[in-house]
Amino acid sequence: TPVPAPISPATVAPTQTTSSLPPGAATPITAVPSVAPAPAAQTAQPEPAVAATQQAAVASPEEQAAYEQALNILREGRYTEAADAYRTFLSTYPNGRYVDNAQYWLAETQYVTRQFPQALDEFGKVVNNFPNSTKVPDAQLKMGYIHYEQGNWVAAREQLQSLVQRFPDSTAARLANERLQRMS
Repeated sequence: TPVPAPISPATVAPTQTTSSLPPGAATPITAVPSVAPAPAAQTAQPEPAVAATQQAAVASPEEQAAYEQALNILREGRYTEAADAYRTFLSTYPNGRYVDNAQYWLAETQYVTRQFPQALDEFGKVVNNFPNSTKVPDAQLKMGYIHYEQGNWVAAREQLQSLVQRFPDSTAARLANERLQRMS
């Protein structure tokens, strides 16, 4: 089974995905986000984050630096180290401004290294713990892709169809529809 190519070092909005597959990649790989979340006006998804009491409105300089450090490690393709940096970030800033993004990118480190059971669990945390995050559609997409890669067609179809119903105008929904068509 081919191993996905490293995540693109290009800085893009958190919900943007790459439009073409790198050579040898089994499924699309989401690009690394810029440090600041995309403004709500630029996306069709709900406003990121959870209740104001659970997430800081503005990141402290220390939180910002820790998040940027983890992103830089991820951009360099050092996935094990990036996973460790995201785990440290999440334990240090459990209510921080970037907690939903950090959780997503932790899951992504496991996805690109094909640690599918762990990635599925971590993407599930994004969906369940941060239901209003702009990362939810992408997390659901990756969950569908994981089920697909594992040959669990029923779960893949359910996850992808749920994504399309919940976020019909998202890029993730378009990609989910493409995968659903291939599964037909």
